[in-house]
Amino acid sequence: MFIIAYMKKRNCAIVFAAIFIIFALPPLLISPASRGASDAPASDTSVSYPVTIFFHACFFACLMYLNVCVLAGSLRSGWLELRKRMEVKKSRFVLDSGAALVTFGLLCCIFALMQLALFLGFFPESRHVFYRPDSVGGWIYCLLGLFAAAFNEEALYRSILPFWASAGFAPRFRPVWECALVVSFALGHRYLGPQACLNAALAGAALRVCAIKRKSILPSFVAHSAYNLFLLVLETIL
Repeated sequence: MFIIAYMKKRNCAIVFAAIFIIFALPPLLISPASRGASDAPASDTSVSYPVTIFFHACFFACLMYLNVCVLAGSLRSGWLELRKRMEVKKSRFVLDSGAALVTFGLLCCIFALMQLALFLGFFPESRHVFYRPDSVGGWIYCLLGLFAAAFNEEALYRSILPFWASAGFAPRFRPVWECALVVSFALGHRYLGPQACLNAALAGAALRVCAIKRKSILPSFVAHSAYNLFLLVLETIL
C-alpha cells in the first residue's frame, strides 16, 4: 500500500509549505536592483551562481527520488519503480521528443511575442545586463548553471511542489495551487522586468502542461534547457 495513503493531508501540506518557503520564496524576496546589478564581479556570476544552482539541482534530484519512494512504499520498491520508469521505449521516446519540440517552439513563440510587445512600448526597457562568458572556464560554468537551473526549476515547480500540493490539498483546490505556482515562478523572474514576468508566467504554464501530459519532467526539462541555450546564443550573437 502506498505510504502516501497513510499520511495525513495536513502533514503533506506542511511538507509543501516547508519546501516552498525554503526554495521558492527566497527568489521572491530579492529586490530587482540587487539581483540585476550589472557591477557584480564576474566570478560571482560565472562560478558561485552556477555551482550553487548545481547543488540545488542535486538536492532536488534526491527529493524527486524520495517522492518515488513515497509512492512506491519503500526504498527498494522505489528504486525498482525508478528503474522501470527509466526504461525508455521507442514509442515513449518519440512522444517525449515531440512534446519537448512542441513546447520549445511554444516557448520561442512566447518570447517573440514578448519582444514584439517590448518593441511596441507595452513594457519598459529592461536594464539587466546578461553575463557573457569570456573564457573556456566561464563557458563551462555558464553552461553548468544553464542546465542545472533548468532542472532546478522543473523539479521544483513542475514536480516536487505539485506532488506535495496534490497530496496535501483537496482536489477542488488544484486550480488554486496550480495558478499560485505559475505566479510564484513568474515573480521569481521579476528582476528582469514586467515583460520577463509575463514571459515566465506563460512559459511556466506551457512547461507545466507538458509535464502533466507526459507525466514526466524530462520533456519539459529538455525544452527548458534548449530555450535557455537559445537565449544564451541569442545574447552572444546580438
